[in-house]
Amino acid sequence: MNYDILQQASSPQANKIMRVKMLMAEGVAEHADHTVTAFRIGIDRVITKSVPVGFKGYLFARIELGQADWGKHEILIRCVDPNGVDVFPAVGDQQDFPNGSKVVNVVTVVVADFKTEGTYRFSVSIDGQEKDDWPFTVQVKPEGTE
Repeated sequence: MNYDILQQASSPQANKIMRVKMLMAEGVAEHADHTVTAFRIGIDRVITKSVPVGFKGYLFARIELGQADWGKHEILIRCVDPNGVDVFPAVGDQQDFPNGSKVVNVVTVVVADFKTEGTYRFSVSIDGQEKDDWPFTVQVKPEGTE
């Protein structure tokens, strides 16, 4: 009897369901060891004098994996406006989550023109299932208002 297989099958990690958490940062610095430092983590709004307004940010998706999640998956990032219309074409890629992986971090550069005031929504889907979203508000405050 193969004890390793039994141990893997009964471990909490083996039965864990994929979980995804997203957050937005306004800037990053890349390091030689393949890590990043993020600036203004958690940014969820832009306050502007008028629209349209351009924005550049970094969307982070932390994907926690179980043994059943190892292998190839299609990841898709979307952003929709307050009316549910795509702000830019969905960005996607196939990722291979190697055997033994417990966490995979995906960083996507976001460059968007927000044409109207309101709450936009970024989302990440894996294999066609939405896993998490990040609301992002565009607020217009004309010059001279508090």
